[in-house]
Amino acid sequence: MNGLAIINDGGAANGWFEYGFTTGLGNRTPNQYLGSSGSKNVSQQIFGLQTGTSYFFRFVMDNGDSTDYGEVKSFTTYGSVSGGNTSGGSNSGSSNNSGTN
Repeated sequence: MNGLAIINDGGAANGWFEYGFTTGLGNRTPNQYLGSSGSKNVSQQIFGLQTGTSYFFRFVMDNGDSTDYGEVKSFTTYGSVSGGNTSGGSNSGSSNNSGTN
């Protein structure tokens, strides 16, 4: 999974991906430290996915004052899934880190 984090107005932010079989998601990746300003490409491989299966995911950012949720998107696995092989799947989110989002 790939995304773009845009951090505004200072304040250290962490981010993670949430994913699952439905838009309810249900799983999450470990936190990634994103820093306190600027844009950062983020990615996370996930393992143990079922072949030929659609998954939903989004990127989430939190700075301690507010949590911002990216749009829920989807991807479908194919072939032999041994390293996060997927078709499609990127997302972005932004946080103004001022607690106003």
